[in-house]
Amino acid sequence: MLIRAITKTKKNIMDKYTVYFMDGKCLILSSNPDSHQGISQWGEYFGINDSHFEEVAENGNQLVILGQIGKLINFFDLPSIIQAHIEKMIAEAGGK
Repeated sequence: MLIRAITKTKKNIMDKYTVYFMDGKCLILSSNPDSHQGISQWGEYFGINDSHFEEVAENGNQLVILGQIGKLINFFDLPSIIQAHIEKMIAEAGGK
């Protein structure tokens, strides 16, 4: 699975991170997804293309998707617990 983009919302809500994959799937995560009170769920998205992410990356604007305001971040800027969880979820999904 190739990651298209990762967003982080500034709001104090459970679904803090969203990882968008090239195949139209997304992984929605909280700050501690391995906790019994955390969130880690798969979803799908449509109507979003590379130009949406590129415009935000070039201009430094915030991205608005499904009413959520987020900013693009790099995988390596994520906390290590989130990085490990994303890698685990991709492996469990077959890495396809």
